[in-house]
Amino acid sequence: MECPVCGEGHLTRRVQMSPIIYRGVTKQVEDHFSVCDACGLEQADAKALKQNKRAVIKAKKEVDGLLSGAEVLAIRKRLGINQEQASRIFGGGPTAFTKYENDDVAQSEAMDKLIRVADEFLVVFNKLCACADVVPASAINGRPGSASSIADNINA
Repeated sequence: MECPVCGEGHLTRRVQMSPIIYRGVTKQVEDHFSVCDACGLEQADAKALKQNKRAVIKAKKEVDGLLSGAEVLAIRKRLGINQEQASRIFGGGPTAFTKYENDDVAQSEAMDKLIRVADEFLVVFNKLCACADVVPASAINGRPGSASSIADNINA
C-alpha cells in the first residue's frame, strides 16, 4: 500500500504491545498500525483502529471483572442459543451480543451478572427463555441436563 503522505513509500503493517492505564491498572494491549518505509509515517487504517479499540475494550472488561467476548460467546453456545435469541432472552437490543462477543462494547455490570447467573442456574435460564418465548437448541436437541425441560422447570 502506498503512503498517503509522501506517495513514495510503502506501508508495512506492524503490531506492538502498548501500555494503557485504566482505573489505576496498567495493561498491555496489541497496537496495530502501519509504517511508511520512506517517510516514517505511522498510521492506523479503519481495520487497525477497530482491532485497537477491541483490544482496549477487552482490557477494560478484564479490569472491571466482566466476562470477555470469548466468555460471552462460550456461555451463549453452551446455553444453545444464537445471538438473536440471546438478545431476546437477556435484552440489550438486536445486535448486543454480536458487540459483546467481538469486544466492540462492554456489557453492563447488570447484564454480565444476568448472563453468569443464567449460565450457573438452569432454572433461571429456563425462566428467562419462557418469558422471552424462546426455545433454545439445547431443548430441541434434548441434551440431558440442558434446557430440555423448560416447561417442567417453570411449572414446578
